Amino acid sequence: MKNISEDGRALRAQKEFKKINQKLINSALELFNDIEIDDKSINITLIAKNANCAVATGYNHFPNGMLDVYGTLIQNVNEIIQKELEQNLEDNISREDIITKLFVETSRYTIQYGNAARKSLFALKEVVETGDWKFGDPYLTLKILCEDLKQKYSINNVENFTVQLYTNYLGLLFSWMRYQEDSIVFSIFTDEWLLNRSKELLEINLLTLK
Repeated sequence: MKNISEDGRALRAQKEFKKINQKLINSALELFNDIEIDDKSINITLIAKNANCAVATGYNHFPNGMLDVYGTLIQNVNEIIQKELEQNLEDNISREDIITKLFVETSRYTIQYGNAARKSLFALKEVVETGDWKFGDPYLTLKILCEDLKQKYSINNVENFTVQLYTNYLGLLFSWMRYQEDSIVFSIFTDEWLLNRSKELLEINLLTLK
C-alpha cells in the first residue's frame, strides 16, 4: 500500500511539473512574439512573472537559463512531428507524401512559434553544447524514407540525395530565420514563402535526378 501511495504522489508531481512547464513555455512564446518587447530583455525572471509563477520555479524548470527554454521549444516541435510521422507510416501514406509532410509540418509549427522559433534555432549549437539536450535527428528518418524511393526514381546514391534534400531544407529554414520586413533581400522570406518552398522541395530535388 505504501508503494502504491508513493507511486501516486510521484505521478501527481510529474503531472504538475509538466503543467507548470507548459505554462512557462506558453509565457515565453507570448513574450517572444510581443512586438513591443525587446528580445534581449526576455529572461527566466520575466517568463516566470508573466506566467504568474515564482522566479525560483522558473529556474527550477530551466536551470541552464534561456538555453533550456530554447531546448524545450525545439523538443516540443520535434515530438509533435515525430508523432505525426509515426501516424503517417501507420496509415500507409506514400513515401513522397510523408517526406513532403515532414518538411511542411516542421515549417508550419516553426511558423506558429514565430520569433521564439527563430531565437531557439539561432541558439541551437549552444543548447546542444550544454550536454543536457539530445534531439532526434530528422536526417536519419529522411534517409530511411529516401531509401524506399531508390528504385522508383533510380537514386544511385541515397546518402548524397538525402544530404542534398536535407541541406536544401535547412537553407530554406535559415532564410526564413533571417526575415526582415524592411530589407530588400530578406523581406521575401515570409511565412508563406517557407510553406510554399517546403511543399515543392522534394519534387524539385527529384527533378535533379533526370
